[in-house]
Amino acid sequence: MLTEARRKGQYDVYVHRDVLDILASSLHARSVDLVVAADVAPYKGSLEGLLRGVAAVLKMGGRFAFTIEALEPHLPLPALLARQHGREEWGGNDSRHAHGSRGWELMPNGRIAHERLHVEALALELGFEIEAAGDGPLRWQVI
Repeated sequence: MLTEARRKGQYDVYVHRDVLDILASSLHARSVDLVVAADVAPYKGSLEGLLRGVAAVLKMGGRFAFTIEALEPHLPLPALLARQHGREEWGGNDSRHAHGSRGWELMPNGRIAHERLHVEALALELGFEIEAAGDGPLRWQVI
């Protein structure tokens, strides 16, 4: 991704580091108006470090937009993966019994799905106001 971005030359700075390292060391406290983390959470287990880091750098009234792959069994991806891999706990009425209180599960596709209610509770605990949340496909992947 960085190679393609550099080729296009549309940005002033290119950084190849873990997002948690960037939040902890590269930004000044309360200096950012907007943080966008599209397709970051599916590669992180617990999101507490990410949300804490973002909370530390956002200005008052700043916004944080991010995507998760939902673990909820009524949504198509977890239900499909449950059937494909014989994991009934991904497709039951209560997805929490599959992963306990941690709120996430490593999926067979190598990405991590997060339970929406767990993420929302964590965000509220860390002082975020949730303005909007929605369901929809993050990506289409042809196998």
